Amino acid sequence: ASRFIQMKLDKDGNFDKNTMKIMRSQAEFDLIMEHIEHILTATGEKILDGAIDIAPCQYNDRSACDYCKFKPLCGFDPKQDGYRYRKLDNLKDDAVISTIEEQIKEEATTGSKEAQ
Repeated sequence: ASRFIQMKLDKDGNFDKNTMKIMRSQAEFDLIMEHIEHILTATGEKILDGAIDIAPCQYNDRSACDYCKFKPLCGFDPKQDGYRYRKLDNLKDDAVISTIEEQIKEEATTGSKEAQ
């Protein structure tokens, strides 16, 4: 089982039935993993270039700050000028997959790996 997402494989190496409730296919899983790899690579490149902006995401009334152990150290305060959340849209699963597919195609044609 994954530490972050409750996914398991069956004895044949396929996703088990509970995992298939959240992950519809191996192809979808592979697509998401490729997207995550692109995000991590682009983020690492930005950090190496000196970009260390504090820009947590927010979805509805929850934010990444709600779960962060470093909240007292980072100094992020959305009430201060210059600080803002990256708002996440409420998208259906199919829209998320379509967006990821479009971004991967664009990255393949332009060579751009800009983190989303």
